[in-house]
Amino acid sequence: MPLILKKRKLKSKMMFVFGNLAKKLQNGEKLYNRIAKQILSKREVKGYIITLIQERLYNQGTTSDNTKLRTDFAKGSYFYSDKTLSIKNTKGERTQNVTLNDTNEFYESFKIEASREFYDIIADFQKESGHISENFSRQFNSDEDFEQVILDMNEDEYNEFLERVFKPQFVQILKSYV
Repeated sequence: MPLILKKRKLKSKMMFVFGNLAKKLQNGEKLYNRIAKQILSKREVKGYIITLIQERLYNQGTTSDNTKLRTDFAKGSYFYSDKTLSIKNTKGERTQNVTLNDTNEFYESFKIEASREFYDIIADFQKESGHISENFSRQFNSDEDFEQVILDMNEDEYNEFLERVFKPQFVQILKSYV
């Protein structure tokens, strides 16, 4: 007989835990959004996303859809105009791809704003001579198109972020709700 009571007590405790979990899971989208915002609001998470994008731009000179950036006045197989190549070579700066990091002002302007359902990556594309996209008008139809493909993560970056940062933190936080 005591064995049965123990089973009932265990069963009632399990039903209590699963009942609470079921209630929380009924509001799954709200819970997901709350956890996602909590994760995306962390400084180190924002920094990770920004670093992924900036490293792609600096090391590869590509957009989120893997298009190589090439200024409008680039000739032949080069990515910069002859004038820019000359200036960069004199300064000892890299010329093998467009970095969008001549003064570091653009990279320093990157910010992430998290909301309940998504996040926005924001940067200041204005420089003294105008919008950065003006150097790439042959590749992109508008400033907005340019900004979008510069600030989005590509598929590999997104998957890396999900696997290394978002999923582990999400699971850890979700466990605290159980």
